[in-house]
Amino acid sequence: QDRFREAVLLELQHELYEEGFAWYDLKRTQTFDKVQKARGSRLNVPIGAYNNTWLIPDTEILNNNIPQNPDYR
Repeated sequence: QDRFREAVLLELQHELYEEGFAWYDLKRTQTFDKVQKARGSRLNVPIGAYNNTWLIPDTEILNNNIPQNPDYR
């Protein structure tokens, strides 16, 4: 399953090169750190749960009684 995911991500990189989707793919798959280390970068950018969730707009919370994502409280 991991090899399949890597193959899909590699295909995405080839097909969507320079389209601006790479950051979102790395973020969504939580592989940003792995890619940075493979490139030899010493940049330490912690990506936690806060970075992988979206803020739910107040209008949605008030209208639908939806709780806000915990990391945005």
